[in-house]
Amino acid sequence: MLMEQAARVQAEAMAERLDKLQRLAAVTESLSIDELLAELALSLEELFAAQTAEVHFGEDSSELAVVRAAGGRVLEPGDDVGNVGDWKWHRS
Repeated sequence: MLMEQAARVQAEAMAERLDKLQRLAAVTESLSIDELLAELALSLEELFAAQTAEVHFGEDSSELAVVRAAGGRVLEPGDDVGNVGDWKWHRS
């Protein structure tokens, strides 16, 4: 009985991860790179119930595009994440 329960829990967790990946992949369909990065940041924030999400795209730091999402919206380059909710941006 315990083995069946553990297998069911593992299968449900795997199904949830697969659903998240499929939803994330759906974002990539026919968008410009700017739209894609914005949607990706928003989707990551939502899918993983994160307070913030940040997407980096580019070959090196001189060409790096960074898109941040917080509070269900894409932040503009000058936006302070600290003004969105009761938390601050922390680099990990």
